[in-house]
Amino acid sequence: MNAVEFTKWMAEQDITGADEKAVYYMALLWIHKAKEAANALGDK
Repeated sequence: MNAVEFTKWMAEQDITGADEKAVYYMALLWIHKAKEAANALGDK
């Protein structure tokens, strides 16, 4: 899943309450992992 697909998926979700928090933290984690991967590629 790339950033565009992820954004579309996020937009399609009907998010309320606790689910909203869970998806928000999943998004933060996903972005963090993507940045780590980009940094790892950039270091080589």
